[in-house]
Amino acid sequence: MYDILTRNFHRKCWSPTTSAVFNIYLNILVERGIFLAKLLCMLLIVFLQFKTITYASVETKKPYSYEVLEHDLMVIKKKYEKQVKIKSIGTTHFGRTIWAAKLGKGKKNIVLIGSHHGREWLTSMLLMNMLETYAEAYEKSGFQSINILNEVSIWFVPMLNPDGVAIQQNNIGA
Repeated sequence: MYDILTRNFHRKCWSPTTSAVFNIYLNILVERGIFLAKLLCMLLIVFLQFKTITYASVETKKPYSYEVLEHDLMVIKKKYEKQVKIKSIGTTHFGRTIWAAKLGKGKKNIVLIGSHHGREWLTSMLLMNMLETYAEAYEKSGFQSINILNEVSIWFVPMLNPDGVAIQQNNIGA
């Protein structure tokens, strides 16, 4: 079990310091053979596998309006200026801009569209959260699978129908 734990941990370990701490704890645990100590070791492994999460810009605990979308897009544009490109792809009947964000450098494209209909504003929030999460992972390049963004671009159109969302959220004058 010791070999399996150390091999798996060292594969996922980000610094020599955490690796050394892990080895010390694990050696103590193996020598003593205490169940509780083994449990603490497992918790340590799980705890050290998670990276520090930065404060997310996208607010996911309240209705997601067009104004919030524009604000979040500008924050993401500043925060991930090398990874995310934001552009207008049109305007609505009431003059709102329809925004798109491109993540990746590839020639092949994937398009994700939210809020086709006014009552689907939750999809806008989910796509914005997804955009921010992917952009952070791409910036840090901590995951091998994220390298696919060098070959494929993901286009996010978080709110295709901002007028419908505004009407549904009781802004009848849109």
